[in-house]
Amino acid sequence: MTIGTKRFTFENGDWWEVYEEKIWRAQRAVAALSKKQLRLADAKVNLETGKLVGEVSIDPENWDPEALDEALLLNSTLKWSYSPSVTAEILGMIPAGHVHQVIAWIDQEYKKADPLAIGASANGSEKTSSLRS
Repeated sequence: MTIGTKRFTFENGDWWEVYEEKIWRAQRAVAALSKKQLRLADAKVNLETGKLVGEVSIDPENWDPEALDEALLLNSTLKWSYSPSVTAEILGMIPAGHVHQVIAWIDQEYKKADPLAIGASANGSEKTSSLRS
């Protein structure tokens, strides 16, 4: 199995390599964190279809888009020049400009194949709010 990668090289010589498409680990990490940030007021699972139906909205008290970005970045990064390890601690020390460039690319590229990014859901739920702008 071979998954393509995208390498960013920055002016200062640092580099960062991510998967070209969202991998399952990244999708699961973001989904698990997202569940903690949602309100499922009238939502329920349709037992016949297995789909989530009803109103799903973002819980403003728990909304943390940077945490979602961090989960996506950490689980989409193959390697980088900042350290041999890919950890939240190292991510916290990376220049913000580098982080913003990588997350902007991920947002654009992963959206192409990610129904959650355009207001639907992976399992076909209805009336779902998009978690990523």
